[in-house]
Amino acid sequence: MRKFTLISALFFVACTVAMAQSNRIVGSGTPTTAKQTKVDGLRDDSYLIPASYVAIADGGLGCDLYIYTINGAPGYVGGNNGYGDKEKAQFFDLTAIGLDGATVDSVWIYFPVKNTNSNPEDINVRIYNGDPSTGPVQILSTSDPVNLDDVDTTGFPTGFSFTNMPFAANGFFVSAVLPTDAGDTVCLLMSANGCVESTGYSWENWSDDTWHPLDSAWTNLESDFGIIVKITFNVGINDPGAAQLLFTSPNPASANFNAAYKLYKSEEVKLYVYDLSGVLVQSLELGNQSAGIHTQRIDVSNLPVGMYTYSLETNSSKQFARFNVIR
Repeated sequence: MRKFTLISALFFVACTVAMAQSNRIVGSGTPTTAKQTKVDGLRDDSYLIPASYVAIADGGLGCDLYIYTINGAPGYVGGNNGYGDKEKAQFFDLTAIGLDGATVDSVWIYFPVKNTNSNPEDINVRIYNGDPSTGPVQILSTSDPVNLDDVDTTGFPTGFSFTNMPFAANGFFVSAVLPTDAGDTVCLLMSANGCVESTGYSWENWSDDTWHPLDSAWTNLESDFGIIVKITFNVGINDPGAAQLLFTSPNPASANFNAAYKLYKSEEVKLYVYDLSGVLVQSLELGNQSAGIHTQRIDVSNLPVGMYTYSLETNSSKQFARFNVIR
């Protein structure tokens, strides 16, 4: 087990990586209320935010937020450290909010600490499928790079965009890939010990490329990382004139099924099929179609038995539905 000590996260003050700090045992400290205010400023239906980072008045847990250092080793629990940790990841459960799947548009991470050398490197984030019982499993997409010079440590999150925005079904992990060059350091903001949305949502990738849940990797520590995700789901479903999914039949299907949808104007139409890990297993680019009701037969004869998600994507709409394959 690794051991940690707690340092109050004065969010607007940078820290230095030093053995003396990691050996210092500090009390609970005073949380910075501005952190929750700024997180709340991002909130709407398209953002996923750990409840630990949302004020109680807004339905969250209202956790105090901290930087954690380490006993007996340099660095941070939530960032670069003497153990050589490579990634820090947070799980987001879509089914808990009634979604079958969603597309990840961007990721926003709170970094209260960074140190750079004379030639700062780029960092990025990764989207993985998986769940709290397995940890991150397969990379679905990697973000566009952000240089450490552009990482914000003044109280605002740093944004990461995706050239190829990944689709995730059920739930997914967002991982911050830590810098590796000598002198380059970042640290993620973390919620107060024991103040978490759900046990097992925070994981880390060790120097040997194995994943470990935070609550078992460290002695007596449960904490959420300061990661926020912007998603897209069923875009345009309530907009007049937007394309609409009508029905999926038969469902369950053994060989094929029909996806029926309505276009209110001429549009480019694409249909994508994903397994429950969020992996794309079939794509149909149907080209420009005229206004009206359309039915597209989708062949699933080669798909293994199980649950799948498919999406209808046009210029005006992106919607999802589920179907079962049986034999």
